[in-house]
Parts: sequence; structure tokens; C-alpha cells
Amino acid sequence: MDEHIFHYEEDFQEEGSVLHDRQADLSSEQDGSLLPSHRPEAGPAHSRRPASAQANSSRPSAQQPRKASRTPAAADEQEACLQTGRSGSSSTARPESDTDMLDYMNNVAYDPGRSAQYVARPSSPTPEYSMDDSGSDTPPSSTRSPPPPHYARPQTASTSRSPGFSSREGLLENKVQGQLQKPPCDWTVPEVCDWVDFIGLGQYRKKFLHSYINGRILLKVTNDHLKLDLGIAPLGHREGLLMAIADLASARPALRGRRRPTSAPQERLSDGAAIHAEQQRNHLLHELEKANARAAHRKSVAGQAMRTAALADAEIQRLAGAVADLELRFHLPPSSQRPLSRQGGQLVDGIDCQGTIPWHPAGRCISPSPESAKQKAVQARRSPGPRQAAASSTFLSRLHLDIQGRRARLQAKEASMYAPDPVSVKRRHEKDLQFLRQCLGDKLGDAEMDAAIDDIVYRYQSGEAGDEKDREISRLQAATFQKQGDKIKKLGGARKLEKLAAFIRTDQFLQRYRTDLNSRKLRISELAKKWDRLLYGGMLPEDKEAADFKACKAHWEGCGWDASDFDYHSAAPAPAEEKFDALLKRVQALQEAQVKKAAGSGNGQVDWSATAFREDGLEEQQAAKLAEVKHEAAEEGKGDAPVNLLLQSVEMLARCRKDELDKLTASQGYKRCLAMYRALQTQRFIDFTSKDLREREAKMASALAALAPRRKLLSQGEADAFLNRLLNDTDRRRQRQEELSKAAAHAELAKLEAGRAALAALRTPSRATSRPASSRGRHGA
Repeated sequence: MDEHIFHYEEDFQEEGSVLHDRQADLSSEQDGSLLPSHRPEAGPAHSRRPASAQANSSRPSAQQPRKASRTPAAADEQEACLQTGRSGSSSTARPESDTDMLDYMNNVAYDPGRSAQYVARPSSPTPEYSMDDSGSDTPPSSTRSPPPPHYARPQTASTSRSPGFSSREGLLENKVQGQLQKPPCDWTVPEVCDWVDFIGLGQYRKKFLHSYINGRILLKVTNDHLKLDLGIAPLGHREGLLMAIADLASARPALRGRRRPTSAPQERLSDGAAIHAEQQRNHLLHELEKANARAAHRKSVAGQAMRTAALADAEIQRLAGAVADLELRFHLPPSSQRPLSRQGGQLVDGIDCQGTIPWHPAGRCISPSPESAKQKAVQARRSPGPRQAAASSTFLSRLHLDIQGRRARLQAKEASMYAPDPVSVKRRHEKDLQFLRQCLGDKLGDAEMDAAIDDIVYRYQSGEAGDEKDREISRLQAATFQKQGDKIKKLGGARKLEKLAAFIRTDQFLQRYRTDLNSRKLRISELAKKWDRLLYGGMLPEDKEAADFKACKAHWEGCGWDASDFDYHSAAPAPAEEKFDALLKRVQALQEAQVKKAAGSGNGQVDWSATAFREDGLEEQQAAKLAEVKHEAAEEGKGDAPVNLLLQSVEMLARCRKDELDKLTASQGYKRCLAMYRALQTQRFIDFTSKDLREREAKMASALAALAPRRKLLSQGEADAFLNRLLNDTDRRRQRQEELSKAAAHAELAKLEAGRAALAALRTPSRATSRPASSRGRHGA
């Protein structure tokens, strides 16, 4: 929408310029410079012509066809347009906003309700290219390609047009005639819509706008496109559009070959050419801005490249100075005396000056091998030797090999680049000596250092302990220090001191590592205990298990079992295992009896006096324990009856599921003892929960009953008496209703009879009085 408004504003400015030019022409006509009869015809793309062209066009000749004179309606419209443009009426005033602009363009659009038709007049030669008289400077029209089609605005039979409407027609005509000066393939969508409106088919303007048809697509439109895609149903409208499109397509070569005559001044050019020149100027200005931006960018890049080149020159000078210093220190031949090699037909220095190996930098230290040091190291790690493969089984061996490789690479780099600094070597020697004196005391003197080190190594290999400083190192294992000690003995001087100090440092590091691991294990165990205390409520799992086992022994001792039956520390099975088997047999028997009762084939009771149950001895032990508890209660003065824990345990275990009983039967030893007690505790919890739930339900039921409204409770006699009274009342009500219905019927019948009698009485006297009246009339006559 914004793009269309932008185009509309440009068109409005162009139309304003045309109105301004026409005002100037009208003022000149009023001054007498031009007669009304010699005024040029409005409508073509040219609004001003040369004087010679006007004179030639005003004289009709046999060679030039006579132009069709304007109709009075057209003259009135032109006069109204000029008057409107001069007076600056509200119909052509410039809109103040985008919304006003859209309303204005909707008003300018051609009215589809008027009876208009497509008119294609013969292409009359324009004044610039049709000077066919003898005095013209151009060749005859027969030698040139035909000019573009010239369209006249379709007129209606009615001549009563408002001045604003005539001005809008003129603006649209000037706009279309201006855009005809450029190829139709370059038309925009608003220009195509204006052209459709101009040829008299403005009702399809929105269809072309919504389908986004520009000039290039317009030239390819077919009848199927118009009918199916655009929805133009009338055949005449489709044929008219196709004819107009064909005229535009045939005019394309003529537009390409046309040139502006040299006799025409620049100010006489058409509006379309001026617009095209303005567009070309804007395009060139845009390209100029882009070129300036590119030039500024390239200047900045060039400046940066110059600064980089200066830095590179400074680096080259610094490196050249470093090379010269190195050659002077180690008495190397200067680089100017290095042998030259031939490359590309030229003698060059014996280095890779041009970087022929793409993955290597060009320079003096280039490796002649196509494989880099990193690739060699990777290949060495992928294919280790037999000794390295055998030693790579532990972390310490791999760490030792890595340290050796790093040290070897560092030594090779130092040997190839520069000699070791004697000052740094001396400092490292003093540092190692100070470290060994701190670890071993003052045994390492400067005079007999090698002998002292050999003596220390021998004592450490043999495992002998000396004073406090010796005991600090004697923790090293003799087997581990054996090989290292032999290597240290073979060395001499500062190298021996360095090796011993490195071995002691490594052992100290490993000792710190072991200490750190031990502290971490201790911390983890403390955290685990803390978590267990939080999880089990202050009691660890082993403590909880011990408490459960103690409660289990107390429970079964209440059944008459002995405390020695739960000795699970001996190799032999505990005596409680046989009792648990007998107890589980009782549980299974009770469970089977309850299943039969549920099936309707038993009473759910078990005869515990049967032979199979008398032989297990559980009843006798329980009876003895009950007698003992009863005797103790009598001595203490308590009259509570003891509880038969054996029968209670059997009944609780019988409520377990069958798979749980199978697990208890399959388990043995200490685990089964705890499992039996925990199964009893589970059933006790279920009983307690069920009892609590029943109490809650009863309490809730009583609360609901208290909230319910109180009602009177009737006995059976009172209910029967109430029913009899209700039935008697119903009979009386029915009888009363019948009586009332009969009385109403008799009353209605009496009224009906009375009415009939009154009607009969009225009819009889009327006939008796009419006859004497008629006789008296006859006698009087």
C-alpha cells in the first residue's frame, strides 16, 4: 500500500505540472497570442509543439488526413479542466494525508457504471514526427516504423459532466499518454491499472492490482487468464483487452527505434521522457554513492595493508638480527654463504622461499619431510613399540612415558635452536642440592657428593633405616627403588644429583596424591552416614536391623521359644528353623480352610488337635509360656488374661498373599527370621489402619446424622391409620367433585331452557302484530 501511495504522489505531482503548463497556455490564448481555432488538440502525449509544427498542422492539405474536430462535450471538458486547474478548486487540490490520497485516486478512477467502450483511433502522427509538408525536416511517414498507438478517452452520450470529473479524466489521459512513451514491459502495476482504467474498463482495476500484473506480465496475458484467473466474464471486455494488449505489443519495436529529432528543444520533450530522465539521474546518483563508499573502503583497506607491511618489515629485521646474533655466538657460517638451489630456472636460497609445501610455512626452519612433527607424534602413539606397549598398562607408566617424551622434545628443541644457558643450569643444580639437603640433612657435602649419593642409594635399596631424615625416604619400597637406584649410580656429577632429586619429588607427589584420595574416601563415608541418618530417621540400616532382630526374639520368646533357638552365628542351622517350618504349615492350613469357606465348602476352622499339629510341639511351648505369664501376673496382682501369641501370629500370617508365603518358605536362616517378624508387623499396621478407618467412617456418619433434620417416626398402626384417612379423604373429594359437576350441568341446562322459552315468546307476538298492521294499510289504500 505504501508503494502504491508513493506512485500516486509522483503521478499527482506530474499532473500538477501539466495543469500549470495548461494555465500558461490559457493565459497566452487570452492575451491573443493563439486563437481558439488554432489551439492544439488536447489528449496526445505532447502538450506543446514548435510554431512551425503548429502552422503546418493548422493548414489542411491533401497529403495529410484531416483531423477529427473535437466535439462540444470534449471542448467543454477541456475548458472546465483548464478553469479548474487555474482556479485551484478542491477537486484537484493536493491531499493532506495518505488516506486523502487514496480517496482522491478512487474518485479519479473511471466510473464503471457509465456506458463506455474501447475506442482505438488510427494512430494520428504526432506534431514532433508528422511534419509531412514540404517544409518539414523529417522524411515521409512511409519510411518510418509506425508510432505507438494513440488512445482517446472514451466519451459518453451525456455531456453533463462536472468540472472536477473532466479534470480527473484529463489527468488520467495525460498520465497514460505519458507512460506510453516508454516500453510497456517496463510498466509498474499502478501504471497497468491506470491503462486499464483509461481504456474504459475501470471496473477491473482492482483485479489487475490484486493479481499484481505489471507490464511484462500484461503482454503475456491470454483469454484463459482473463476468464479463469481474473474472472472477467463478458466476452466483449476480454476481446477489447486482448486487442489493446496486441496494439501495445506491436508498438514495442517502434518505441525502441524512435529518436528525438534534433529540431525539438529539450523543454519540448514529453512528460514520459522527463520522468525517464529523472529515473536515470536517480539511478546514476545511487551508483555514484556506492562507488564513493567502495573507494573509501578500499582506501581504508590499503592503509591497513600498508601498516601490516610495515609491521612485517619490522619483524623481518628483528628476526634477521636474531639470526645474525645466533650465528655470531655459535660461530656458524652466515646465511649469505649457504648453498643456493635452482627452482623454476632461478637460483634461490636453500630454503622453501615460496612455501611449496602447503601445510608448512615458508622459512629457514622448514622441515624437509612432508610430515609434520605433530603427525609423527600421532603415528608414534598409534603404533607403539613392544617395550612401550608392554609398559602402557598402568597410569603411572603412561605418565612416565609422557614425561620422557616431553623432556626429549624439549631437549631436541633446545639443541636445535640454542645452547643451554649455563646460568640456568647452575641455578637448577643449586636448587636440587638445597632440596636434597632439606630432605636428607647435611650428609651431602660438596667434596664427596657422588660417594654420599651412592651410599644413600645403597641403603635405600637394601631397606635400611637411618635417622629421622632417612626414615622419611625409607617409606619408598625397595622393589620400586631398585631400578631407579641402579640408573642413578651409573650417572655422575650434577646429573646424578638431578635424578635423585627428581625421584624424591615424584614420590612426594604420589604421597600427597594418596593422602588426598584417603581424605576423599573418608569424606564420602561421612556423607553417606549422614545421608543414612536423614533417610532412616536417625537410625542406620544396620542399627534398624539389629533393633528388628531384638524385637523378633522377644516376640517368639512370648510364644514359648528359647533364646538359644536364634543362634545364627554357628555353622549348624539354628533350632528356630524347624519351628518356623511348623509355623508356616499351620499358616498354610488356615489359609486353605479360609479359601474353602469362601467357596462355600467349609467353616474356615482348623482342628489344631490333629496329629500333624500335636507333634510339632508349638502348642505345648505356648501353653507353658501362658501359664508362666499368668502366674507372674497373679503374683503382681494383675488380672489381665495373657494373649495366645502363637494363634495370633498364625492368623496374621494367614492374611498374607500366597506369593509372600512362598518367599517366606523358600528363605532360610537369619533373613527368614527377620522376614517373618516384619510380615507380622505389616499385618499389625494393616489392622491398625483398618480400625482407624472404620472409626473415622463411623465418626463421619454420626456427624452427618447430626446434621440431618429430625423426623417423626411412625409406628405401623399410625401409618395404617394415616393411609385410611388419606383414602377416605380422596373418596370424599371425588364425590364432591361429581356433585359439583352435576349441579353445574343442571344449571347450564336450566339456563338453556329459559333461553329457548324467551326466544319462542319473542317470535310469537311479532307475527300477530304484523298482520293487523298490513290489513290496516290495505284498507286505507
